[in-house]
Amino acid sequence: YGSVKYASWMKALLHNLGSTYAEQVANNAVAFRAVFGFDYDKLGLYAAAYLAARSDQLRAAWANR
Repeated sequence: YGSVKYASWMKALLHNLGSTYAEQVANNAVAFRAVFGFDYDKLGLYAAAYLAARSDQLRAAWANR
């Protein structure tokens, strides 16, 4: 799920490059919302819940490192 969404987001960014920094920031916001279904400023809320649900798995993987 994650890698497919990430690739879709990157493709959208490459197809909609802005000519200025402000345009690129605006285009990024549109592309991110279109792919992930929420605004970039809410990423922390979604990522925290995801990481909390996977905390045992993440701890186990970290210990194997």
